[in-house]
Amino acid sequence: MIGVLAFFTVLSCSSSEVSKARVNKILEKLNDHEAKIEVLIDGKDFYPETSVFQGELTVFNSFFRVSLFDQYRSNVVLAFGGEHWYKEKPIEKTVFKDNQINASVMIGRIKDEKKNLGEGYLMTEGHIKVISLNKEKAVISLTGKVGLYQMQNEPTQWNTLKALIVIKKPLFKMQDVKETDLFYQQ
Repeated sequence: MIGVLAFFTVLSCSSSEVSKARVNKILEKLNDHEAKIEVLIDGKDFYPETSVFQGELTVFNSFFRVSLFDQYRSNVVLAFGGEHWYKEKPIEKTVFKDNQINASVMIGRIKDEKKNLGEGYLMTEGHIKVISLNKEKAVISLTGKVGLYQMQNEPTQWNTLKALIVIKKPLFKMQDVKETDLFYQQ
């Protein structure tokens, strides 16, 4: 319960000190190239506390993608495009159900390992905010609505989403973008 309360404090509080304290606490528990992803769907934890994610950030002049997987075969993939998307800081993108090329978020997990059945959500509307992006850390918040794959065209079936992604010393695959143009911290 305290973790959930602290998580909502990060997302709702305008004080950068609170956000920095929470992020620093998460970073202390991670090894290099590891990520913690806290996802609340309709106020309920989507991933277990023990999940530790790994993956990479793909950076091109007109495209950004974060692809992360945990030890339970859960995954989060977010992507967005646009010419020179990294020029405005902090980097923010709006997600629309009908324009997944502009920005998209997919959140999934294995629900039944024996049957190899998964559960996946697509962001149908919402907001991606890249709070910090540099060699030491990447911090991204997600807020909005998600729908199960089969329910993404049924707004009455959408769920609320609040998520925080913290990556310690992220792995970057970069092309046509200079670090000095991309990296920043808040």
